Amino acid sequence: FLIYFLSILIFFLPNILSYIVGYNLDSMPARLSKNALKKALNKLKTSDTRSDNFDNKIIYQYLKDKFQLHSSNLDAISTKDQLRGRINDQDLDELIELLKLSESFIYGNKETTDINSLHQKTVSILERIDKSC
Repeated sequence: FLIYFLSILIFFLPNILSYIVGYNLDSMPARLSKNALKKALNKLKTSDTRSDNFDNKIIYQYLKDKFQLHSSNLDAISTKDQLRGRINDQDLDELIELLKLSESFIYGNKETTDINSLHQKTVSILERIDKSC
């Protein structure tokens, strides 16, 4: 009789513990998606504002958290393929244009005169994407 009782207890133990603890692992992707914009905006505010150090990894991390992508190690082409149909085409085109521009700053040593406008454009695009999803 004790074996049957223990087997039933083991079967229901995860549900009982999740009810007691109140922490559900199944809702983790939803929490990440919900807080993705807030985390990205905070990182953009605290990032270095030099033009040769524009960090597009913040954008890729936002996309990974928001859309539950497998990796944040993306490039503009793979991002376009993975997000096609998930967001508005106009927003997707602007996002890809921004990513290519930021990659040209990083890898092409391209100079810009106004890094603040680049940050504002990034914030604007991320907010529009967040509102549309």
